[in-house]
Amino acid sequence: MTDERSLTRREALRTPAFWLLLAAFSLVGLGITGFQSNWHPFLIETGFGPAEASFGIAIYGLVSGLVRPGWGLLGERYPARYLLGGVSVATAVLIMVFLNVRGMAALIPVMFMAGFIMGGYLILRTLLTANYFGRAHLGAVNSLFRPIVMGTGAAGPILFGALYDLQGGYTLAFLTAALAWGASGVIVLLAKPPRAR
Repeated sequence: MTDERSLTRREALRTPAFWLLLAAFSLVGLGITGFQSNWHPFLIETGFGPAEASFGIAIYGLVSGLVRPGWGLLGERYPARYLLGGVSVATAVLIMVFLNVRGMAALIPVMFMAGFIMGGYLILRTLLTANYFGRAHLGAVNSLFRPIVMGTGAAGPILFGALYDLQGGYTLAFLTAALAWGASGVIVLLAKPPRAR
């Protein structure tokens, strides 16, 4: 679909791409809040001091903010679908690496990479939505996504807390996050642009 054609809410709902993207975005909503809300306690439990854990998370935040303009430029130059799918799958791999972080020499580069990779997600998601459904009704189309995505985001910390209690550790919870991110990436790659009518 070209930028000249914009879909209304009703038209967007009739496309397979809408439903695939809703599933993908919802999985990330679950995976991102459940994962990020447990970074600090996981790092403390792993043996990092509170200041060390906070420093690592601060690196993530700084890098994530700094790289977003670059991701926006990449999203204008290359298909956002492939970039977003790649970011999601790379985040799944990163979560597996994060589970095994021990010592500051490992934490700093892992959090740098987390900021670099995950920093692209929100930018690319917005670009993909605009590219697929047009810009004229973007707010209306986004309003269909947001309640569901916010709902799964709210459920993430609760689910991950329950998984922690069930296992007595973070492995199951973080594997769930990796699965959610990885599945989201595959779904995004399967979501072909709506056809212009």
